[in-house]
Amino acid sequence: MSGLDMKCRVKVAEVLKELRVQREKHVEEHAKAMMGWRSVVRKEAQSLLDKGDKLTDFPTALSKYAHMVPQSFEKEILGAIAMFEATTDETVELTWDDFEKLIRGNWPWKREFHASNSPYTGRQDW
Repeated sequence: MSGLDMKCRVKVAEVLKELRVQREKHVEEHAKAMMGWRSVVRKEAQSLLDKGDKLTDFPTALSKYAHMVPQSFEKEILGAIAMFEATTDETVELTWDDFEKLIRGNWPWKREFHASNSPYTGRQDW
């Protein structure tokens, strides 16, 4: 339903509350994914060492994991929080798309976030 020509007024305090909850969940999920990613990399490194692979091959064998690091988009949420903390308005008008992001948490980067984190958290129910 993207692009509906709807607008609504929302209390800034409510937007901030929702954004802080989103940030908390986001940081928690990313931290879990990073723990999982580190575990995978450690196991792979240990496996290479156990096999007696040459240490010169070690960085090459692990380089694929550099492209599989879980992504964080916390800075986007923090930017939105900063914006709403700076306003002097008590209410703000949100478009449909704004509402979807700021209140419902449906950010444009959400799929990328889940795709980069799912392999390490085991969550598929996003």
